[in-house]
Amino acid sequence: MPKLLSLFGFSVPSHTAVTVFALTFGALVVAGVTTSFQAQLVPGEVSSSSSFSSSSSEEPYRECSARGTMFEGMRNLDKVQSLFATVMSQLTEERQKILTDASHWQCDETTPTPMPRLMQVAEKMPGWYYRKSNFLSGIFGVGYTKVLRPVTFDAFPSIVGEYLREYECAISELQGQTLSIVSTNDDYAPGTEFCCTTEGCELVSVAETRCTGAPTEHPQCNNECELPYMNQLDIAKRPTTFHARALPERSRARFAVERTIATLRSYEMEYETLRQLTCTQRASLDLLNETTLLAEAASCLPKIWDSATSLHDPKN
Repeated sequence: MPKLLSLFGFSVPSHTAVTVFALTFGALVVAGVTTSFQAQLVPGEVSSSSSFSSSSSEEPYRECSARGTMFEGMRNLDKVQSLFATVMSQLTEERQKILTDASHWQCDETTPTPMPRLMQVAEKMPGWYYRKSNFLSGIFGVGYTKVLRPVTFDAFPSIVGEYLREYECAISELQGQTLSIVSTNDDYAPGTEFCCTTEGCELVSVAETRCTGAPTEHPQCNNECELPYMNQLDIAKRPTTFHARALPERSRARFAVERTIATLRSYEMEYETLRQLTCTQRASLDLLNETTLLAEAASCLPKIWDSATSLHDPKN
């Protein structure tokens, strides 16, 4: 250490250099432990060093992209819309059933309300995980652990909001890939039929008698011919039409989700009061059944005490 410092023009005693080295190493250790504790106490926060450790090989963490979500790899706008509407319908139906069906209400506060569909959706969302730091991540910025955030009864609006954010990001990606989507016929609705012609993969309704292969719903004709054929009219019209379809979808989805949450909130405001009344009714019925059984048992006690006579005397 003295030789190393002397290269930079410093002349210090050996014990001073050792002291400086020990203090520097101790500061690094304290910084790493502090970062680890901060990540455990505040799971939503991530240290600044994590921004430099991210790479394409790591799993996504709240990025505005379809990567890692249930929309990954989907290039058809209609299929993305259908998936979002289906999942939201399932989540809404499960939530409404919990709020209105008394048979699903738990009177024991320690027993969590079963929400299997909400749990499945949360597990597929990268944004519903947080990164827990450890010793290595505090010093070198690597080695984070993914931990699922709690999926509780009160977390429903937050989970739905995160799912809406991922959907909006998926729509934005499709808008940015408009030319690529149009060039591969992914802008047509599902169920549209295509066929191979001498010029490439075309619509059956356009090609008519020029089809050289069997009709198929695959946008690229099962890769049996060249890339889809596009004329000047397609190049001028189809990208604009696709972009115009995708543009208002984010605002419509956000409005629909907000209205859904507001409607379910009206049920939630009465849910707790009705649940308490229902649990009180259940407790009173249990008490009534217990006292009835006790009364029936008490009515049999005289016969048991006088069993030698009353139960064995012959009848006249």
